[in-house]
Amino acid sequence: MENFILYYYNIKASNIVMGDNYYYFFNDNNMYYFCNTNRLENDLNNLYIYNINRRYHVLLRNRFNNYITIYNDKNYILFRVNTLLDDNINFKDMLHEKRTIINKGKNIWKNIWQNKIDYMEEQMGELGIGKDILINSFSYYIGLGENAISYLDNLVNDSKNISLVHHRIFYPNIPINYYNTLSLIEDYDVRDYAEYIKIYFFNSDNYNPLNDIKSLLSDDRYTYSDFILLYARLLYPTYYFDLFSQFIANDICDDKKIINIMNKQNEYELFLKDCYYEIKNKYNIPEIPWIIKRSNKL
Repeated sequence: MENFILYYYNIKASNIVMGDNYYYFFNDNNMYYFCNTNRLENDLNNLYIYNINRRYHVLLRNRFNNYITIYNDKNYILFRVNTLLDDNINFKDMLHEKRTIINKGKNIWKNIWQNKIDYMEEQMGELGIGKDILINSFSYYIGLGENAISYLDNLVNDSKNISLVHHRIFYPNIPINYYNTLSLIEDYDVRDYAEYIKIYFFNSDNYNPLNDIKSLLSDDRYTYSDFILLYARLLYPTYYFDLFSQFIANDICDDKKIINIMNKQNEYELFLKDCYYEIKNKYNIPEIPWIIKRSNKL
């Protein structure tokens, strides 16, 4: 590995640590991360036309001026890690972050979500036999996803707040993950905020998401359209669909994670109800009747 890195990147690697499809190593007090990727070369080139926040890890080209390097018949990339702080990045940190603005329309969630649901229904029919935890929960979360798709019909004007955001927010939201350049995609700002709220709600026992909703409402950059998108994304259960995809694809699932989600779902419905009323204080967003009728008594 040392000779490989030296040849392709002219970096003398020391203290190489091997993981599952990745390597860490050091050089001159810098830390580097060499990892397997599914991203395409053109995709990475398009990403780097933007002036990305300097806190994000820097993706490096090899001696042939490519981002992707083939190692053991797999595509790898190398980046220099810029941020190693252990502190969590909270919602307000994200809200105040200097974002890389994208000046073009997006508005494609509806088609993506519908195709995702159609595909999962096919998978469930073909591969769900014997997977009781999925059988007992699948219909409810498909229903939530369909609610989210329908809610997007309330979007009259597209949001102008489009930037480089994250495909997913992880719990805990630590810098080594958050500032990973490979996690960035072009999408609405509110994607980050909604994914943060969902992942923290289902993984933290002392998190009050309404405080973050209030912080977002106090930011005048975000309009009625943004809150339609936000509420639709809060409805859309990525937290369940991601686990479903892992279970079906790899036949590996931590039942406890799905059970934990199901156990907190009543609380989440109540949050969606409270969230609606909080947003409605400023923007007259449409209600979802079955959520508004939820009793506050668990």
